[in-house]
Amino acid sequence: MLREFFDPELFLSDHLVMHYLELPELKDYNKGKQLEKWLYYLKNEGKTEGDEAMRILLKENPEINKAHDKYVAFTRDEELLDAYEAHMKWKRDYNSGIESARREGEKKGREEGQYLAQLAMAEKMLKKRYDIETVSEFTGIPVSDLKKI
Repeated sequence: MLREFFDPELFLSDHLVMHYLELPELKDYNKGKQLEKWLYYLKNEGKTEGDEAMRILLKENPEINKAHDKYVAFTRDEELLDAYEAHMKWKRDYNSGIESARREGEKKGREEGQYLAQLAMAEKMLKKRYDIETVSEFTGIPVSDLKKI
């Protein structure tokens, strides 16, 4: 059942159930279970030439064979493959940009945090009547900035 994230007692729907299936664990399929047949197909499509289980699966299941035909047509269409590759490149570039922005933001945050810590130290030192040049030397904050405190 689908529940509210912040209030697990609240049911959003009793019609939706999610199952996570681990394809690497699927070695073979149960011939009586349609779901396992599809999972086997999805896991192995395009990977194995001469796979006897795949050949039998395609022969016995028209729906899966139709999906296989569409896969073959897609992989033979240069224009579709180019569009797919362009989309995947865009996704990689986008994710790279996001990661770069995250790292830059973290760096800026650390620098600001360090500056605020130095500023707090400078304020404490000035309250204890340390000489402004000494405070600047220890904190790295310019004298002109310390005069503004």
